[in-house]
Amino acid sequence: MKHILFLALLLSTNLIRAQWLELTSGVTDDLREVFFPVADTGYIVGMNGVVLKTVDGGDSWQSQTTGYSVDFNELYFLSTEEGWIVGDSGCICKTTNGGDNWNCTFLPGAENINLHAIYAQNSNDLIVGGQDFNGTNQGYLATSNNGGTVWTSSTYETYVWDVDIKKIGMVNATTGYAATRGDVLKTTDGGATWQITDTASVHAGTMFVLLEDLAFFPNNDTLYTCGWYGGYFGTTVNAGDEWSHNLDYQNYNMDFLNTQVGYIGGWCHIHKTTDGGATFTDVGGSMAPMFCDIFSIDFTDEMTGYACGYGGKILKTTTGGELSISELTNGNIMVSPNPTNGKISFSEPVNVTLSTLTGQRLKGLKNIGLVDISDNSAGMYLLLITNDNEDVIQRIVVVKE
Repeated sequence: MKHILFLALLLSTNLIRAQWLELTSGVTDDLREVFFPVADTGYIVGMNGVVLKTVDGGDSWQSQTTGYSVDFNELYFLSTEEGWIVGDSGCICKTTNGGDNWNCTFLPGAENINLHAIYAQNSNDLIVGGQDFNGTNQGYLATSNNGGTVWTSSTYETYVWDVDIKKIGMVNATTGYAATRGDVLKTTDGGATWQITDTASVHAGTMFVLLEDLAFFPNNDTLYTCGWYGGYFGTTVNAGDEWSHNLDYQNYNMDFLNTQVGYIGGWCHIHKTTDGGATFTDVGGSMAPMFCDIFSIDFTDEMTGYACGYGGKILKTTTGGELSISELTNGNIMVSPNPTNGKISFSEPVNVTLSTLTGQRLKGLKNIGLVDISDNSAGMYLLLITNDNEDVIQRIVVVKE
C-alpha cells in the first residue's frame, strides 16, 4: 500500500520558524568536526584543543580536557565510550571512558605533520591521514594494528602538487578510500598501499579540486565524495572504477545515512538527496547563510542532524532541515495533519490554488476546508491559501512510497 506524506515548507517570511536551531556551545573557537556514535551522545572537536560532549542531544555541551592545546581536526568513535581524535603536530588522543580521560601520543618525528583524518576498524586497526610539511607538502598516511602503539607509514600514488588527506573510510578489512586533492585514493591491502582512482582530475577537468569528505558503506561498491575550489560532488557505484560528476556547488561536508539518503553542505548551502545524489533539494532555505561557515555535519537519522563551524557555532535540526506541518500557523489559518493520507484540512474555509514551482496553475478551489491532492505525482508544488484577512504561500512536498 502506498503512503503519501506531505511536508509543508513556508515561503512567506512572516511564517518561518527555524528549520535549524543554534545551540549553545560555550566556546568561541572554530569547531572542525561533529560525530554522534548514538542518537543523543555526540562529540565535537576544534581549534586550540577544544573537545565537547553532549549526552542530551545537544541541549547542553560539556568541555573535556586532553591536556594539549593543539588544533584538533577529526574524530572517530566505535561506541559512546571508545574513540580517537587527531590534530596538528601528529597528535592522536584516545579515550575508553567517554572522554572522562584522554591518553594522547604524538607520531614519532611528526611535529610537522598535521593530521586531518582517522578511521578505526576496531580497537586495534587504525588509519590516520593528513599533510606532511617537512619540505614536501605531501600527504601522510599511516596504519597501526596494535591500537596506536606502533605506526607504519603507508605508500601511495602521487600527483605533482601538494596533497592533504582529509577523510578516510574502510568498507571492509582490506578495502578503503581516502579523499585528497583532485582524487580519491584506494587501498586493497588494509591501508599499506594506496592507488589513485580518477575522481576529478581528468574526466571532470577539475584537477585542483580540494576533496573534503567521503560517504562510504560497509561491503558496498557505492562511494560519494565532495569538494571545493571548483565545486564538486562525485559518485561511483563500482568501487572507484568509474565516476560521475556534479560541479554545481562548492561543497565542504556531507553525511549519508544509506546509499540513497544523504545531506551535503558547503559555501552557504545545505541540500538533501533521496536518490543517491541524482537530484538534490535545498533544505537550508532562508537559513542558508548560516551554512557559510559550517565545517562538518552529522545526521543520526533522516530528520535529526547537527552541524558545527566557525566561532563555536553548533546547529541542530529535528525536521531534516525542513519545516513540519505542525509549525504551519499564521493567524487563524492552520494546516493539518502530518502525516496525511492525501487530504489537507484547514482550520476554517479558505480559497486554495495549487500550482507547480514554475507557476503553472493545476487546481483552484473556493471556500473549502479540505483539499485532496493525492492524485498528484511526487514532487513539489506551490499552495496559495487565502481568506478575507490573509494570504499564505506554502511549498508542498508530495512523497509517495
